[in-house]
Amino acid sequence: MQRNLGSSETKTCNSNKSPTENSQAGGLKTSATWGQVPKHTKSSSTKGNRNKKEPSRWSPEQAAVIIQKNWRAYQARKLVRRLRRLLEEQTKTLSLTGKGGSHDLEALFAEMEVAKALRDMERLEKVSKRCAELQEALTQKTIAVDGIPHGESDFVRQQRKDTIKTILSLAEKADSMKEQVESAIDDIKN
Repeated sequence: MQRNLGSSETKTCNSNKSPTENSQAGGLKTSATWGQVPKHTKSSSTKGNRNKKEPSRWSPEQAAVIIQKNWRAYQARKLVRRLRRLLEEQTKTLSLTGKGGSHDLEALFAEMEVAKALRDMERLEKVSKRCAELQEALTQKTIAVDGIPHGESDFVRQQRKDTIKTILSLAEKADSMKEQVESAIDDIKN
């Protein structure tokens, strides 16, 4: 007996008992059980028997190979997803601190040098504030990269490590720049 569910999924009745036949355990009435027909089906080549489909059977070896193949594909998809997230974080970090970024290190350094030469307190305070914002943004990026699971993959672990090293080196540059700005502000005040 077949039932149409409105999709490509077809269910068949697997029970040989009638739905009203009493079961031996407890005298309860059993109903027909519905199981899924595998997607791989054999169909008859004759035109009159098109609706009759019988499920194909796999040997245990074939089933094991299929399971292994699907497991490897699943692991590969997870690896690609993690690497994609790492690449996104690297790109965001470099666009944040790179040329034309909101916290361009070279532009901040040039601004600091100009402000020190002019002994301009306002400019130095702005540079100090931008350095603090950059340090906060880099801390957020470090946390985001740390949140990417490596899943026992040495390659992902190494990529994560390299990304964090890059972020920390940028944070050290921002920190040293902020210290220079603070010392320049102290020199101007005294």
